[in-house]
Amino acid sequence: MSPTGLSNFIVAGTQPYGKTLNRLRAWAERNTGIGGTPPATVAVQLRRFVGTLPNPDAGVRLLLDAVDQAYATAKMFAPGWVQKVRQELSEEP
Repeated sequence: MSPTGLSNFIVAGTQPYGKTLNRLRAWAERNTGIGGTPPATVAVQLRRFVGTLPNPDAGVRLLLDAVDQAYATAKMFAPGWVQKVRQELSEEP
């Protein structure tokens, strides 16, 4: 992105070109990731995938289990947001 384009984006709020916008989104995701999103918001987003289940929160827990397993298979620790979303689900009435 050119300095002028960046300035226009930040100051004037102009929309960057499609490819540039995709790169900015990818950069933001890498730097803030889903961990920068409040756990309650992540839980709501995950419920959209399993919203037709009789107990969507149970489905969200299974999705979180899958994330845990994927990281364990890669011999990595799961991201912190996974546990935060689990905690969010346990605190909801």
